[in-house]
Amino acid sequence: MLSKKINIIISLTIVSILILASLPVHAGDKAPSWKASWISVTTPPAPNQWICYRKIVRLDKAPRQALARIGADSKYWLWINGKLVVFEGQLKRGPTPQDTYYDQVDLTKHLQKGDNTIAVLLWYFGKHGFSHKSSGQAGLVFDATIDGTRLLSDTSWKAMVHPSFGNTGKPRPNKRLPESNIRFDAAKEPVGWQQPGFDDSSWPEAVSYGMPPCAPWNKLIKRPIPLWKDFGLKSYVNADAKLRRLLRILDILPLQWRYRNVTNGLPTRETLSVDLEAWRRRAGRTT
Repeated sequence: MLSKKINIIISLTIVSILILASLPVHAGDKAPSWKASWISVTTPPAPNQWICYRKIVRLDKAPRQALARIGADSKYWLWINGKLVVFEGQLKRGPTPQDTYYDQVDLTKHLQKGDNTIAVLLWYFGKHGFSHKSSGQAGLVFDATIDGTRLLSDTSWKAMVHPSFGNTGKPRPNKRLPESNIRFDAAKEPVGWQQPGFDDSSWPEAVSYGMPPCAPWNKLIKRPIPLWKDFGLKSYVNADAKLRRLLRILDILPLQWRYRNVTNGLPTRETLSVDLEAWRRRAGRTT
């Protein structure tokens, strides 16, 4: 009798999951219509393309509420007035093979009276992966409502391909991953481009690709999971000297090592044995 009840519960659970999976992923998304435009650069899209965006907006007073909807193909980092606000935003495409997710970000505490500098670094994957359907076009859409006033991505934004990023040689990630290896030449970095006061007068204006929903990103669906939490650097207490010595030894990564009798993270007595000579022989080292 018990096994029969368990089988019934399992069957009902499976049916419930199938029903939920069949529901439209955008059901209940009551966000206002989009007024912003997808924007990018005139440079043709290419795998592993990185793009910088800048916009300066003046506010008469600090806002009571400022909510932004941000969509990107494929990842983005957002700075406001030089402070990193979003670390690695945007889910991979997509909620369907054709559509795209967007993030909702509260900007209220980051905006101030006077000029505000918005800077976005966008990473365009430019290829398919097992968890990502490439649209074929890099793009950013930024639609914010600040105390009832809209701040929209359009051709008044500045946009340029970031000159520091490039491709590496082989080996490269396999076809399961849409991401590429990253080569960064710091000598080409436009230093301070995320900061207020940076001179972007030589940057070209962004190019508009239309308001959502438009191809190739189509419908925009609010992401169902939270953004990454970046808590910054935290204060810490130095580890016990004995534990630090243990960790330094383990950092050597020998082929043979063992330890036991560790209580509360601290060794209770000398029980660590490291066969450094065997490790050096296996690693081809003589010293």
